[in-house]
Formats: sequence, structure tokens, C-alpha cells
Amino acid sequence: MLIQARTEAEWMRKALLMLRIACGQAGIHCPSVNDPLEAFAEILFSSGTRGLVLLIDEYDAPLTHHLHEPDVFALQEGCLESLFSIIKNGNEYLRFFMMTGVTKFSHTGIFSGFNDLKDISCDVNFGSLLGYTDGEIETCFGEYLENAGRVVKLDRKDLLSALRRNYDGYCFTPDTSVRVYAPWSVLNFLQSPEKGFFNWWYESAGQPAVLKNFSEIRGLDSPSVFFNERKVGVGKFYAGQEYEDLDETLLLFQAGYLSIEKFGDNEVSFRYPNEEVSDSLARYCAEKLLGGRSADDVGIENLIRALDADDPSRVIADFNRILTGIPCDSAFIGSENWCRNALALVLRGARVRTAAERHNAFGRSDLEIFRSHVHWFFEFKFARSNDLLERRLNEAEAQLRSRRYGEDDLSDRRMIRVAAVFPGTNRRISAWRRVDDAKPSDA
Repeated sequence: MLIQARTEAEWMRKALLMLRIACGQAGIHCPSVNDPLEAFAEILFSSGTRGLVLLIDEYDAPLTHHLHEPDVFALQEGCLESLFSIIKNGNEYLRFFMMTGVTKFSHTGIFSGFNDLKDISCDVNFGSLLGYTDGEIETCFGEYLENAGRVVKLDRKDLLSALRRNYDGYCFTPDTSVRVYAPWSVLNFLQSPEKGFFNWWYESAGQPAVLKNFSEIRGLDSPSVFFNERKVGVGKFYAGQEYEDLDETLLLFQAGYLSIEKFGDNEVSFRYPNEEVSDSLARYCAEKLLGGRSADDVGIENLIRALDADDPSRVIADFNRILTGIPCDSAFIGSENWCRNALALVLRGARVRTAAERHNAFGRSDLEIFRSHVHWFFEFKFARSNDLLERRLNEAEAQLRSRRYGEDDLSDRRMIRVAAVFPGTNRRISAWRRVDDAKPSDA
């Protein structure tokens, strides 16, 4: 129902054309009037009591496509309100009505005064409606799982674990009792396991119009979008959104980028459902941070080769290539957090497994990178001036030693720990040290 129009007259003309085409395809007579709303009302009211089945898919597409254009948004909202007013007045003529959408906008008129309309978005009875459960995966796709296991060389247990990590985790209900897999991603993986655990989400929906258009009116800071803790009040969670007060977290949830983690008495907390989705958002945010360039454009492949070669000097050089590749007008905060988040964002966007501020019994590591044979640990410190470089470097080294990062890693990976200092005088790591040999080096 996406009608690209910038005036009411244009909207009316295109809506009438779409209605006539739809009526022709369905074998329904379209009234000979020039007003699409009048024609729709006549079709509805002449259908007989409980005679019409009405399905509306992505009702909010005309709105999310114009978040960055207030005048066009208002036009689309007014036209939708007129349409939904007719539907509500013709309620007795509907045998069945189903509508889908991403964002619940409060001023369209559909969510008030419609006695028979039930919002099942977070209804516990429909928690598994839009995805596969663990049981369905195992009972319905046995042969495909066996074939996929042979192709990716994983036994049944490890294959299911990888499927869960990449494609599971969506939760739509307050009791958080059911989490489901993304059907599109699972079906594509089982059909083409030779591609590995491919990011099907980004290929099909990784450039969300709702998020891109929202960022134009809010000027979102890319690292914050990805790393911010996500919580909203319960009342706000259930309420419809108004254009002037759109909530970033709710948009991410409704667009499928966040899943319910915990539903408390007063607030709802969210998390990324799986690696596929978090990597997709990281890729989107990384490209935004890099001024439209991809991770490949700033040498991510060189960085990956340096990580696999256990070469800290090359890794730091490639880190600096990424940091200096960020446009000067990008949001910048002088801190180790900004340095860590920018690097982690680009790495995650390139599907390199990383962890930022991961907890252990003694503290939180700044940045960890996991490769097949090596586990990297980086501790970043910020120095406001160059004469503080050595002091901050010693602090980073002491923290790496005292907090014993990596002792909880039970794999056979080697561990490399690096202390690094990020000064406020430039956007690059100016001093670093591999803690194992405690020998200072200049970047």
C-alpha cells in the first residue's frame, strides 16, 4: 500500500488506480467514481454483513518511508486516517481483517475505536507464530540438518548450536518463554549450506529505510546506536508513537533488530537476538561511521591477516588506518570508549567475532577478538597530552595483568594481550605494548 505521492491530489489519483487494478484482479466491480475512498467505502458497504475479508500488509510503509520528510509524512498519515475511518465504520461488513506493520503510529486512527481489532504483537498465544521453535527445527528439517552438517563439517549438537547462535533469539512476548528462529535465514541456510552461516538478514533487510530515514532527523551517532544499553518504560512500550517523539529503541525492536530480554514491572530491556542481526546493524552503523565506505575500503582484510599472523605491530597499524579513515565531521568523543567502540563496530560489521567490555570475575576487558587459533585482548587508555603516554601505557599493562583476562577461555587458543594509548591530540593509537614481553613500542 506504499503510494509515492507529495500532494493529496496525487495520492488520490494513484490510490484510485491501485484500487481499480486490485478489483480487476479479484473480479470485483470497482464503482465508477473519482474518489478512491468513496469507491472503497461503496465496495465495503455493499459486500453484505460479514462478507468481506480485508488484508493490509505493511500499513506503515508510507510513513516509515517519509520519516525524514515531515510534510509528506503528515500527508500520508492524514490519508491513512481517512481510510481507516471507513474501515472502522464498516466493521460489521468484515468477516476477517488482518493488518501487519512495523511501527505503531498513534495518529493513524486504526488503534482506537475499533472494537473488534486485537493487537497480537506481544500476545503470548502467538509468540511462535512468526518463527521456528527449537522443536520445529529438529522435527521438520531432519534430512536437511543431516545434509548441512556434512557440508559444514559439524555434528548435530554443534550444528544446532551454530544455528541458534546465528539465527535464533527472537522474542515477542512479555513472559519471554518462547524464542524463535528467523524462517528466511534458516531456510536459506538449509538450502545452501555450502555458503556457511551466511548473513541472509543483511542481504534482504540490512538497509532498513525506517532507520536510515530516522537517522536523518535525529543525527544518530553510529557507535552509540550499536552499543547503547536498550530499555524503555512499560507504558511507552505498549503505546503508539507520535512523529515528534519517535523512540530509537522501539524502532529497532519493531524493525527486528532487537528482541525482548526481560519484561519488568516498570521497564522492558532488549538485546540483539543473534549474531546475524547484531552483525547486520554493526555493518550499517560502521558504514555510517565511515562516511558511506565499507570495512573493505579501510583495509579490514589486511587487519584480519595481521590478527591471524599474531602480529601486534601490523594490527595496531591497521587499527590506525581504520581510525584515521573516519571522516573528521563524524561524532567524536575523546575517550578510550570511542576508540574501542569504533574499532569493534568495524570489526563486527565485517563479521569478525569480537566482544567489547566483556565481564570476568575481576573486571571488564575493553576489546577482545576471537580467531580460530588466537584470542586477542586490548586494553585502551586515553591520554589528553603526549606527556601522559607512558603513564597511561603502564596503567593499561597493569590492568591487563591484574584482571587476568582470558583465564576463563577453556579453548586451546593462544592469548595475546596488548596495552594501547589513544591520545586526544589525534585519532590514532600513539603507543602500545605487548604485555607478554612488557616491551614498549611506538605506533
